[in-house]
Amino acid sequence: MNIDYTTLMQQKTENELRVYIEQCEKYTPEAIMAAVAELKQRNATVSKEEMDTINAVLQHKAEEKQVLAQAPITRNVVDDTDAHEYYSVRAIYGFSIFFTVLAGALLLRSNLKRAGKGKGAVITLVYGIVYTLIVIIVMNLIPDNKRSSSLTYLLNAAGAIVLDKVLWKKYLGDIKYRARPFWIPLIIWIIICAILIGIVLVGQ
Repeated sequence: MNIDYTTLMQQKTENELRVYIEQCEKYTPEAIMAAVAELKQRNATVSKEEMDTINAVLQHKAEEKQVLAQAPITRNVVDDTDAHEYYSVRAIYGFSIFFTVLAGALLLRSNLKRAGKGKGAVITLVYGIVYTLIVIIVMNLIPDNKRSSSLTYLLNAAGAIVLDKVLWKKYLGDIKYRARPFWIPLIIWIIICAILIGIVLVGQ
């Protein structure tokens, strides 16, 4: 699923390649260096000033990568417009913990469908449904006086870890991607929660 930047750059015009140099802060180091290599292959000039700028940007990106490596839920998120756009690991954790694991599973399922991983999308959906049902059953078995929202969050977080460490890792791997906006799913789930709360209040 990772991008073959060498092949990609061979298909671009010289003007398109120069965009990677002129706007190098927007692209991954791999894309930038592949564009430079392709320009040199075509005997096109890359000035010393341009290379100095590129090297400074690459150094900054390397330092940024070290910071991100300390925060696993933001791993592999890039600004590169050539990268695939997926709902981020952070979004999947957030939706799983604060809504249900099914909510996080639906985000990952969308990613897998975009990546052409149909089998993985089905398995992820089934997992999200089954895990969410298990959490509901477990919480209903606990007496009201011992039931707490923190336990629900803890169970949801455990389910989200499986989405990330097992299903994402198995079907998407270590892919670099752009974070897809999640406002529409967020609004949908807020509405769903509001409706469910309204039903519960009316039934009391």
